[in-house]
Amino acid sequence: MISSVMEKYCIPKFESSCLTLAVLAASSTLCQAGTITLKTAPVVRWGTNLAPAIGYFDSLGEAFAALVQYQAAHFDKSLAEIPFYADRAAGSPFVDSGSKNINGIDNLYSWAANRFRYVLQSDGSYVLKSDPITSGIVAANMNCPDGAVYKFSNTTPDGKVQKAWCEVTIKTRDKRRNECGYGNPIFPAPGLKEQREVDYRSASGALQMERTYRSDIGAFASIASRSVGFSDYQGANIGAACVPRVWTEISYSGGEGVLTKTVRSGCFPVYPDGSKKALLTTRDGMLVEFNILDGVAQSSTSSKESAIKVVDSGGSTRWMVTTESDYIDVYADSGQLLSSWSMSGRKTSYLYSDGTVSTDIAPGAGYLLAQSDEFGRSMYFTYDKAGNLSTMQDPVGGVYKYSFDPQNRLIGVRYPNGLTVDYHWGEVDYAPGANGFQALTGRSETWGGITTRVGSYGYDADGNAISTEGPKGLNRFVVANRQTNQVDLVDPLGASRTMQFVGINDVPHVTSISQPAGSGCSAAHKSSTFDVYGNVTVRDDFSGSRTCYAYAGGRNLETVRVEGLVAGYGCAGVISAGANLPTGSRKISTAWHPDWRVEVGRAEPKRRISWIYNGQPDPFNSGAIASCAPVSAKLPNGKPISVLCKQVEQATSDERGVLGLAAVPIGTPRTSSFTYNQFGQMLTSVDPRGFVTVYEYYDSSSADYMVGDLKSITNPAGHVTQYVRYDKNGRLLKVMDPNGVISEMTYTPRGWLKSLTVTSAGDGYIPLTSNYSYDGVGNVTQTTFPDGSGLNYDYDEAHRLIGISDTAGNRVIYELDAAGNRISERVQDASGVLARNIKRSFDALGRLQQVIGSSQ
Repeated sequence: MISSVMEKYCIPKFESSCLTLAVLAASSTLCQAGTITLKTAPVVRWGTNLAPAIGYFDSLGEAFAALVQYQAAHFDKSLAEIPFYADRAAGSPFVDSGSKNINGIDNLYSWAANRFRYVLQSDGSYVLKSDPITSGIVAANMNCPDGAVYKFSNTTPDGKVQKAWCEVTIKTRDKRRNECGYGNPIFPAPGLKEQREVDYRSASGALQMERTYRSDIGAFASIASRSVGFSDYQGANIGAACVPRVWTEISYSGGEGVLTKTVRSGCFPVYPDGSKKALLTTRDGMLVEFNILDGVAQSSTSSKESAIKVVDSGGSTRWMVTTESDYIDVYADSGQLLSSWSMSGRKTSYLYSDGTVSTDIAPGAGYLLAQSDEFGRSMYFTYDKAGNLSTMQDPVGGVYKYSFDPQNRLIGVRYPNGLTVDYHWGEVDYAPGANGFQALTGRSETWGGITTRVGSYGYDADGNAISTEGPKGLNRFVVANRQTNQVDLVDPLGASRTMQFVGINDVPHVTSISQPAGSGCSAAHKSSTFDVYGNVTVRDDFSGSRTCYAYAGGRNLETVRVEGLVAGYGCAGVISAGANLPTGSRKISTAWHPDWRVEVGRAEPKRRISWIYNGQPDPFNSGAIASCAPVSAKLPNGKPISVLCKQVEQATSDERGVLGLAAVPIGTPRTSSFTYNQFGQMLTSVDPRGFVTVYEYYDSSSADYMVGDLKSITNPAGHVTQYVRYDKNGRLLKVMDPNGVISEMTYTPRGWLKSLTVTSAGDGYIPLTSNYSYDGVGNVTQTTFPDGSGLNYDYDEAHRLIGISDTAGNRVIYELDAAGNRISERVQDASGVLARNIKRSFDALGRLQQVIGSSQ
């Protein structure tokens, strides 16, 4: 039997008229790894001949201002020390005669100055005099990522103009895809730590701010990251995409000759190198490299992303990337993400800063300023002078504040409800290796003036994630005995499991997991076999049952699954169409949409289901192209929006699914059908009985709603529910049901329901209000009902429910083990008398083994 402890921590799984197309195929995708060598632009930092004392800066102006301030502060001291003079700048910096122009930047500047010194007079006195000089140098230092090679080429014979770049080797991979995460997730086989934080999501989901940390990348990534973008290696300019990396800045502190190394993080823009390739940097930080295939529509067999170059009738170039999550992301020729379209036509747009932006908003051009849905709701972003995200404002006006350390690592987020989350980096007790600078080692929360460390994450000397735990060691998972293709995992109950894995395209794929003996079952293991693309072809579970799989060529989509086989049974004899199946097994066959990763047909024992999408042939209408949305409702690639027009469920006589999608239907099919407006919003729904539900949306905006908000639903009986008012986040504030009963809602700054007031129709009815209170992370702490009664909820530091009490004084107290299992339950009455006491024990697999209960 599969371990419930392991399963519970498994992490399961977003218009052009004249088009010229060039098709690309992903050579490295989110499920495929590889090593690529990129050219990136160096990060420029400005220093002076006084850099040991004043440091390095992001701009020439900052460096020169610091120099002037330093000279003023040390004027008297300099006069009194060898060589007994002091300089003061007397003008602005100018390009030095020895300067070179590197990547369009003059790299050396001098400035006019006055040199002061005391001059001995004939009478023996000293007089302070000055002479004009040309003083010092401010230099642009070209920094490459650690491990990269700095290279340049002269573009003029005298070498005064140069093109410089960093040659850096990186891995494009997603380590996680083949295994579950454990605890606050670590992934043992690849040694990966991942942290996902959803700061905000609008009611429709079109707007959201989600941050993702991955230990193999070493930083949080989000839609507001400078790294997000698409870079064509054949482009004329540096693209918007950049590669997050660290570099080491070396100086001599205090002028005393003491070597100081400061590690910094930054994003290195990708240089075009003229090759037929392109690089996509996603909003969760992953890198996907594409090969341009000379205009032929061909993608790599393991790719889940594809890209198309589109030139419209106006000559504007766009890149359209179809993602694994069934979105089309549209990028400008510059590489900036312009819009994101769901398959149903929902659109999110992005606006960036230009050179005129105020420095209070962003330090320059190319920063995401706004994310907007198609109906006018928007989120807004600002940045600090280093280009790090400073604030995000949601449509209602709630402000999320982000703090970074001098090394550009995110160290804190403050939410509109007052919750503060702090991140800890590189703590030596958790990250002893040289890679610790970018290792997220902890997470703390401050709420109500109390700070609690809610997470700690450990790494080995090679940077592999080896532990994760909550406060006081709760929910602790530890990786031990790491070998080339094997690790041991110890869970919160102390049980150990061995995981074996194999590398496919450099990604670890788990081939075997053991489990300890439990109550009534002996120790066991489950195993998986994969094809060359990393698709599982054979899986044996802990009970000895085998499942076989087959996939669509080139798309890595499951087409056949045979379940219920005995371990060791050959898959080749059961996967093919019409193959006989042994007793106790069954087959599920699947067909897929040609453009999207959605099913259009499924056959299973005694049933077949068909889904017909807009713009696709309808087999139930003589193959005519299905149309359930306006002709004008198109995706940016010119194709119709892909919304479900019809679902047909049919019975068959195929007892075990042997015939697959060729099974002959019997009886009367159950058909549901749908229609939509130009935005992909449902207008009508017809169920298998022919009953029609009608949806209406607002076509203009007011203070109470916006275009596209749901206005009413009319059920098959003609009863109308009216949706009267929404907030700017798209959350429903007021609804009136067909009987005239009005419900009004309010929300907390984080979007959680704060109150619900129900007023019955007619005169004389008193509004009935229920109120809800929450802690900083959204756990309900108190519920108050209209009659004044209520419930209170208590949680431990790990946010686990440990008690419930009512206003009468009755109370339930829960005791949990390290894995969160409820091992005791005590019920007390209002006077504190124990009314019931239940104790539970669990086996090594986290399954309930024994219950001892009593009532007083």
